[in-house]
Amino acid sequence: EDLASRVLGAVPGPLVAHPRAARGRRVARAVAPLAAVAVIAVLAGQPWVAYVCAALTVIAVPLGLDRYRQLGHASDGTRLTVRSGSLRRRQVVVDHGAVIGWRIRRTLFQRRLGLATLFVATGAGEGGYSATDMSESDAVAFAAAITPEWLAPFIERPAPEPPARRDTAPGA
Repeated sequence: EDLASRVLGAVPGPLVAHPRAARGRRVARAVAPLAAVAVIAVLAGQPWVAYVCAALTVIAVPLGLDRYRQLGHASDGTRLTVRSGSLRRRQVVVDHGAVIGWRIRRTLFQRRLGLATLFVATGAGEGGYSATDMSESDAVAFAAAITPEWLAPFIERPAPEPPARRDTAPGA
């Protein structure tokens, strides 16, 4: 972060943390593959493989929690930043003018938890960057704050309330 601030100037921050539902997804994604291998090893009669996988599963929990802590996004009015990863942490800073589009993706599991992945499309670099497991409302609000004119036709606004009706007394 210090190097990025010396090269780019101030990095947008502080990062907005992603919802608690993202924590469960990060832990499950770290633990599930090892737990599955352990179950298959038990069924295949390989208890030593199951023991090793069970031990690694316990170690994977802190890894999943760290992956959750590293999720974040922010914007300072000029640039946006998204961060993810743990062992290979990655934080990207993009000028608002470099954004050429948005894509919001929700897998079946994300929909059930009210989460979404916001993909920031750019014309250079890797073609875009993802902010994984944001709340659905945060993803839309983040994109709308950076390019409001692009999203305005797609965002539902509450209908204005009708004016209060005055009841008149009969014979008045």
